[in-house]
Amino acid sequence: LNDTDASNQSAAVFGQATWHATDSSRLVLGARYNDDQLTHKQTVSAIPGTLPEAPPGSVDAKTDDQGGSWRLIGEHDIAEDAMVYASYARGYKGPGSNSLPSGPTSGSVFVDPEIPTSYEAGIKSQWLDNRLRLNGAVYYSTFKDFQASAQVPDAFPPIFFLTNAGELETQGVEIEMNANVLENFDVQASLAYTDAIFSDWDDAPCYARQTEAQGCVNGVQDLSGADMPFSPDWAVFLAGTYYIPVPSQP
Repeated sequence: LNDTDASNQSAAVFGQATWHATDSSRLVLGARYNDDQLTHKQTVSAIPGTLPEAPPGSVDAKTDDQGGSWRLIGEHDIAEDAMVYASYARGYKGPGSNSLPSGPTSGSVFVDPEIPTSYEAGIKSQWLDNRLRLNGAVYYSTFKDFQASAQVPDAFPPIFFLTNAGELETQGVEIEMNANVLENFDVQASLAYTDAIFSDWDDAPCYARQTEAQGCVNGVQDLSGADMPFSPDWAVFLAGTYYIPVPSQP
């Protein structure tokens, strides 16, 4: 039996302002302030002789957090339908709770907020009477206290819970194109390169049945410098769309 009652209340105030420095240059500043309140109540028990999905126990906890985020963008028009930009941004992802079937004894009840910081520069443009759209960007981001999923060692069936990784770094390049090749035929394409690593996570939980020879010491492992799971280096997309006109009936 797993009885869980979790609530999350979030309030925010935000705004954005644009300063037109010249006819072709702009400076944009946006800011947001968040207030989050979380409560988590959970009781796990088992009927005798059955396999519980989580260790028995109970918890009744609450937490609150406040955080700010902002973004500063500089834009410059290099042509009538082409703009280059550069931005600096700080984000905020509020705290979370372990309300999954991991149970109240799997890791901490709450995880700390995730704070990303991002630097980006790129171009957004349209050419050939708007028949060709071409966008590109380069970026570098860090995520402090990245909210990651981990596994309870030696648990069967597998038990997963949320935890905070020390720091995640991502950097890469993205290019996308949309071309109206013929009157009714469009081609869409994109190419992305992403390098994502845990730059600082020396106390990551071990995975199930991980041995000391595999890096598990006192229930933790050092993943600093390791690649982020499920984040491929390259991503490619190519599609063609043909529109068939259907005459309307009177």
